[in-house]
Amino acid sequence: MAEPRVDSCMPSQPAIIDRLLLALAATLAVYLLVVLFIYGFYDGYLDHGEAIVTAEAFSVLKGMQVYTPFDGPRFTSNVYGPVLFLANGLMMAVFGGSVAASKLAGLLSAVCSVLLVVWAMRAGPRRWCLYAAIAMTSYILVFVPYSIWNRPDPLLLVLSCAGLVVIRSQMTVQRPVLGWIMIGILGGLACGLKIYGPLFLMPFGVYLALRHKSLVSVLVMSVAGLSVAFLPFVLQVFPLDNYLSWFGIFAKKPTIGAMAGKALRYGMFYLIPPIALIVHQFNIRKSLLKTFQDPDFGYTLSAIIGISGCIYLASKPGAGMYYVLPFAPIAIDMMVRLGTDENSSRLYTKRISQVLWLVIVAAMLVASVPIQKRNFKALEWDRTSAIKADLHTIMRKYNDKKIQMGVGNTIGGYHNTLQKTELILAGNPYSVDFGIMMETSFLKIPLPKALIETISSCQTDIWLIPRHEAPFEIIGYYGNKVVDDSFINAFKGAYALTGSSEYFDIWACKSR
Repeated sequence: MAEPRVDSCMPSQPAIIDRLLLALAATLAVYLLVVLFIYGFYDGYLDHGEAIVTAEAFSVLKGMQVYTPFDGPRFTSNVYGPVLFLANGLMMAVFGGSVAASKLAGLLSAVCSVLLVVWAMRAGPRRWCLYAAIAMTSYILVFVPYSIWNRPDPLLLVLSCAGLVVIRSQMTVQRPVLGWIMIGILGGLACGLKIYGPLFLMPFGVYLALRHKSLVSVLVMSVAGLSVAFLPFVLQVFPLDNYLSWFGIFAKKPTIGAMAGKALRYGMFYLIPPIALIVHQFNIRKSLLKTFQDPDFGYTLSAIIGISGCIYLASKPGAGMYYVLPFAPIAIDMMVRLGTDENSSRLYTKRISQVLWLVIVAAMLVASVPIQKRNFKALEWDRTSAIKADLHTIMRKYNDKKIQMGVGNTIGGYHNTLQKTELILAGNPYSVDFGIMMETSFLKIPLPKALIETISSCQTDIWLIPRHEAPFEIIGYYGNKVVDDSFINAFKGAYALTGSSEYFDIWACKSR
């Protein structure tokens, strides 16, 4: 009788690799959930834009206009689309007006993105499904907190992941019109988050149009998209003309070289997969005509164009490399297509795709280590809890007064004002936002006389200014003075310093 081989009961090499991939995917998933839970229960925000979105979304629930005119008495208009405020407002309508509820849409988006990418890849090889899960989690982690906050980017990522599910679904092969409508709807929702949001769904639309060789598909997608995009503007809280007035002004923003370089560096995580795939497509077809007619080529080329466009947008002041994030599922799909292309019998293609996947994911995970450290270090639990308690003490003391949050003269003091949402969620007025004013002052948009008159007439009883700081003298993130002298003079003429709390000076109306 022959003796058994020593290694006969050992798992095969592919099985070991699959187990290692499964362990890595599970570890990253658990870690991501930890990050989400920690930030969800954190009392404050890491970015002033989050507080602005919360304030605007809560205003929607109260029936107040989000897009106020530049010459009106309220100065809170925002460049983000209405779907963002509806999504965040829905979370607060269901779970109550709180900081945790205001973050919920972004946090859930991160989880849904990973699940959708795994669902999209479920019919393919198990290993590549694990690759996709690991890569999607890595893309999210390397862009924390931008990938989990309540601004448009996590929601755009979800829509892009949903688009990937649509084009990979067998149902849309059998019922092409359904696929066209779904991509159109997703594009319309994306436009309702950011006006250029359809850019992230464009590759899916190009793919379907070429796959079905149908110009009608373009018409169907366009009609569905435009219908969804314009639907929220039926509501009075979203006046279309006020919203569109932002974009002629924003187009004048310059490009910053340092930001362009950073966006390009991070953009390579997204550009390398489609570039590798497009080279492969040329290589196997050996014909320019056949290549250009192929839906996979159109999909890949439009992805490269879209990613390049977003890298350019990310180089604008106030933007950032995270603008490219919604292209993550497309980059993942490109890598999977490269590794599973049945038209190529060459083993080295799959090896190359696996090496590229390993390099990209490893680079993102390594890069995310200092990012995670900075993220956790930025969570100042004691300070934010103390500010929250301080604000609630002030509201109890002046429970019959209308209280708003102002700014002082330092960025450090400005960070203490991000919890203005505690005032707003408790029912206090929200008539001016100095985070918005940082943008408008940089863009040379003058403050309206109607706003100055609301200050002079003491329509707000009490303004809170960071303790021991000069009211409204702040220099913004762009290096310019934020608040016009006319506003400051009106404030000093109408209000007087009457006391201080632990974190804020209390300025009350002189005539009351």
